Amino acid sequence: MKKYFYIYIFFGILFLICGGNYLLSDIQTLNIENKATKLTRPTINESNEEIPNYRIIPYYVKKCKTFFKKYEEFYNDNFILKGIFVKLYNNLKWNIATNPNPKQIIVGEDNWLFLGNFYDNINETILGIDTFSTQELKLMEEVQLERKRFLDSLGIDYYIMIAPEKSTIYAEKFPIKMNVDRTKTDQTRELLTRLGITVIFPKDALLEKKNNLQLYYKYDSHWNANGAYIGYSQLMDSLKIKHPELQKLSISDFHISTEYKNIENDLSNILFIESDWDNIPEYGLKNSNTLLLERRFDQNNPKIRVQSTIGNTKKLISLNDSYLPLFATYIGESFKEYAMYQFVGFPNFYYEVILKERPDIVVFEIVERSIFALCHK
Repeated sequence: MKKYFYIYIFFGILFLICGGNYLLSDIQTLNIENKATKLTRPTINESNEEIPNYRIIPYYVKKCKTFFKKYEEFYNDNFILKGIFVKLYNNLKWNIATNPNPKQIIVGEDNWLFLGNFYDNINETILGIDTFSTQELKLMEEVQLERKRFLDSLGIDYYIMIAPEKSTIYAEKFPIKMNVDRTKTDQTRELLTRLGITVIFPKDALLEKKNNLQLYYKYDSHWNANGAYIGYSQLMDSLKIKHPELQKLSISDFHISTEYKNIENDLSNILFIESDWDNIPEYGLKNSNTLLLERRFDQNNPKIRVQSTIGNTKKLISLNDSYLPLFATYIGESFKEYAMYQFVGFPNFYYEVILKERPDIVVFEIVERSIFALCHK
């Protein structure tokens, strides 16, 4: 019996891995490759087509080959121990000062992490290598004019905010150096300005402040609370040109603290490595004049809705990605009502939401790497 012990152990482990992978793959939520969705388990469903007798065998042979190929792809994508193995591999490479996955993450000076070209061709976009074609700019003009006419017909002001990429602000820590003549952001701002659409791009304000304040997380792609406040300030300055009655919060309205601590970060999570400690600023309002009406997260409802208690008259909605929420908690202080709709998946312009909300102002916010979304209907 003893001589078969290790054989039993081997097949037992194999059974647990294969069986566990089959049974648990549907409830896995962690995706090491940071995809939007995982591959679904393939089926070999019968079709309703009538097959001649002489073709039955070739038909099922082909069907089985297709099924096993798809199942292999599914298994590779959902393998239950995949995350563990990738984590071990990435940590080993990280500890010997080697970039584990340069296509997804670029390691810069002082181990600052940046997104790689895997994400929307980000670095060629920021470095000006990849720019909009004449045809793409024409399409953007058509799309944005359609949106502007729609909002104008409802008496709604339209603003577009572009959040600068981390590599735009901290180019000195980014390992790839180039002289940039003109980027997609430059092309977009020129076009939208010509169309009479106000664009908020707080690059200059962020560059001015970065020598005294850390504005982005070291191991995350987003700006931190310092950077977010500068973005908020630039947005409010633009809104106040046409709406001078709006009140803008100043630095003195906040309790500001900075802790040196370890938090969860998106870039280090993609690499499956432990984040090092970082300077984490936090902004808390000394006095708030808003009431939280709802907080949830789906495409057809706002992630957050607040209402002012001090009698402001304007209503704002924002259609945005993950860069705006850090100051969404206090942007509502300046409005009678504010609702934030965060994109679920691809950035989109929610016409039905606008018709339902009937705001005075719409802010469409995207980060630089997603600027191509302004060309899509």
